[in-house]
Amino acid sequence: NAIHYAAKMIDTFYSLKAPDIGKTTYNVGMIEGGTSVNTIAQEASMLFEYRSDSRACLEKMKAMFESIVAAYRSMGIEVEVVLLGGRPRMGDVDAARQQALEERIAAATRAEAELTPSFHSDSTDCNIPFSLGIPAVCTGVYRGAGAPTREEYIELSSLPAGFRMMLSFLLSYLT
Repeated sequence: NAIHYAAKMIDTFYSLKAPDIGKTTYNVGMIEGGTSVNTIAQEASMLFEYRSDSRACLEKMKAMFESIVAAYRSMGIEVEVVLLGGRPRMGDVDAARQQALEERIAAATRAEAELTPSFHSDSTDCNIPFSLGIPAVCTGVYRGAGAPTREEYIELSSLPAGFRMMLSFLLSYLT
């Protein structure tokens, strides 16, 4: 039963301990398979992803993933792997320029939204400029919670302060 083996493989993926290098996550976000309740599933599929802000960790995660796939193949289980995409990783970003950018956005956030932002790595549109060595920040202009789940919400009343914060940040480049 393909679903049985897919479930075992998912369990094996979740037994992984990600290398303690940078911020690393992994997830099986979708599984599919079978045709009816009383039919042995001939095939099953899953979407498995891993990501990290560390190139070294990504290489280790890739090796662990490939070793699990190889182990299932060695048991005679047909496993097909299709790479759907790869996110770029951190390039050689000038630390002083990155810090200056973060200080500028922090000043605008404190002044207009009365909040002090924290800066950390995450999976955002900043991955592209970072991969090219360009300083970048990704910030919200609203208050809310629950991202990225179906329970995500935005406090609409926070938008005016958020828009003022972003405008203040952009205008700071004119002075």
